[in-house]
Amino acid sequence: MKKISIIFFLFILSMQVFSQRDTLRLCRVEFGWGFQFNQLNEDRYFSYMSENYSPFAESMQGFTLRFSMNYFENADLFFGAMVHLGTGKYGMFSYNPGSTNSTDYVLNGGGVFMGIRPHTRGKHFGLDAELAAGILAYKEYRVFYDNVSSPVPESVYDKKSSVFGGTAGIGFYLRGKTIGINPEFQVIMAGGNNGSFLFYGFNVPLTIDF
Repeated sequence: MKKISIIFFLFILSMQVFSQRDTLRLCRVEFGWGFQFNQLNEDRYFSYMSENYSPFAESMQGFTLRFSMNYFENADLFFGAMVHLGTGKYGMFSYNPGSTNSTDYVLNGGGVFMGIRPHTRGKHFGLDAELAAGILAYKEYRVFYDNVSSPVPESVYDKKSSVFGGTAGIGFYLRGKTIGINPEFQVIMAGGNNGSFLFYGFNVPLTIDF
């Protein structure tokens, strides 16, 4: 209930900010590809259980779509959405009558967010940063089952998921009259009742100004 109240407060505050300026307008659309890393903070238990299972420094890649609006002289408000899919090819499966040896690992997610982006005054080149919060749902699934080895090791079936989170980043922009690019280093933090995640990587969007 507390989290819902915070989101509702932020929504009301943003609506109040928007209503105080008639000249607020859409000024930029961004669409880009990103690459994120996740160390997972594991204790290497799964590597001990199976040589086929080593999800350390798991990575994801995906796309981000953002809409930016000019509000302050040196800062934009923005909202957007992103989706990430795990790039690891972990997992194996073998089955004979009465014996199974399998491992699997899946990591993916995404969500919607809104935030603020301070930037320098350069028209065609400058530095900027971002700070955003929203609903960021990431899911980690992992399983280990082996009744082939002797003695039979302990089976593992585990799922973690997040609900809310935020992003922070710093980068630069380079644009002409209409089209440009905005590479940035980005950190994504997401958590929930049964899991938390920390990703770090980069995002390289193409920008179109109006």
